[in-house]
This record gives sequence, structure tokens and C-alpha cells, in this order.
Amino acid sequence: MNGEIHHLMLIASHANRCLVDKQLEKLKPYDDDKHYRVQFIKPNNMLKGTQTEYNTISWLQDLKNRDCKGVMILNNSKSKDERITSAFVGGGRKWSLICLFDNTKELWLPSWELENKPPNTKWQITYNLLDPDLDINLENDHVNLDELSDRLKNALSNISQLAEDIDEEFWKESFFDKALQIVEGKLVKENQLPDIYSDQAQRIINAVYSSWVFGGMGSWNDSPPYSAQLHGKEKEFSLFSDTLYETMMDCIEGAVNSYGRDKYAK
Repeated sequence: MNGEIHHLMLIASHANRCLVDKQLEKLKPYDDDKHYRVQFIKPNNMLKGTQTEYNTISWLQDLKNRDCKGVMILNNSKSKDERITSAFVGGGRKWSLICLFDNTKELWLPSWELENKPPNTKWQITYNLLDPDLDINLENDHVNLDELSDRLKNALSNISQLAEDIDEEFWKESFFDKALQIVEGKLVKENQLPDIYSDQAQRIINAVYSSWVFGGMGSWNDSPPYSAQLHGKEKEFSLFSDTLYETMMDCIEGAVNSYGRDKYAK
């Protein structure tokens, strides 16, 4: 799984659980401050040029104090070759957090920078609040997990068959077929989302994690394209790979946003 997407998903789903449970807990594994430093920055409207900085706990507390209704994620700003560039920091799809309130929505954009201060190397993960008066349009008011499950099953089935056709059985057996069993409920994996989420949402996310093959050297993007070329299936490789990646993006967004969306999406 792309680390930036993983963290965004973790932040949003954990925030939703805290808003429901009325309890604030540290966000593991981002609470030791050894390898990651997470902060949320909000510009002060009363004093221009100043800002308020929050850590994860104080940010969650601020959301609770302001009666936040829920936190969603939004995938946008599609880029060329993002299936390949997603293996690198700053590559792939661009995402944001959406915090929902009764009369407004807040858009928080993430950025990652590597702090190299010997002897420690630490990721600085910053979420910046954009203009709070920005008009944010949520295109889909409802999440259809059945439709997402069907799309994911179809994408996994197609790419699994392709892997067999181009003699890449390792990817078929170790990733695509296992993920298909997960989304169908035949194979159980440890859940990635908090327990407030439905079993179907958990299966979708677990299947995405289990079938994430889009990386750099040694990944599905590395030698399998050559195997596809040898078998005359370059077009199928690009089509099925892009379809799986795009389906994963929609599944991540849909599953994370499925909790309580009918209640607070406006």
C-alpha cells in the first residue's frame, strides 16, 4: 500500500471512531515521534500571518469541540502514469481530508517531507487547512459498497487471468487470487479499519491491501510488462492494470467514507 494513502485512510477512519466513541487515543504507529512527526496547521483568521499547529490528539480534540460530524477522504487531481508513480513519495493520486460540520466543510491537504537530521531520519507529515470558506462539492452523496465489491471482483478476476496467460503465476496466486477470496469473504485477514466499519467495508479495504502490487523494482510494474510483451498482451496488461488501480482508488475512498455518510453528507 502507498504510505501516503495508508496514513490518510488511517487518520480519517481513526477520527471517525474517536468522534463516535467520544474517546481520544494516540494514532499508532504515528505516536512515538521517532520516525514520523504529524501536524495539522490552521491559519488564524483573526491574526493574519499567524497559524495554529496541532498534533493528532489536539486536532481530534478540536474537531470534537467544534462538533465535527465526520471525516472523509477525497481522491482527486489524477495524474499521468500514476499507477507507476504511486511507488514514490509525492507520486500517484492526490488526496485530501474533508471534515464535515453542520454548516461548512473543511479541506485539509497533506504534504510529506523527509527530515534528515543525523542520527535520525524522520518524516514530517503536515496537513494544511485551506480557505475554510472554500466551496467543496462532494459529487457522490452515497456509497454503494455492493457496486464497489463487484467492480473489485471483476478487476481482480481479469488481472488474475492475465497473470496466468503471461506466465506470472506468482502474482496470480500470491496477490490477485487471495484478494479475490478476501472480498468474497472466503479468506479472513486482520482488519485495517476501526471496528465501527461494516464487514463489507473491511473486506474491500483488506482486499486492496492484499492486492497492492504497484511499486518500483520487483513489483508488478517491473518485469511483468515484459512478460506481457512476450505473449503479445501489452494492451491487456495496461488496461487491466490501470483498471485495478483506478478501482482501488475508488474502493479506498468509498470504504473509508461509508461510515455514516448517509447521515452527514450534504
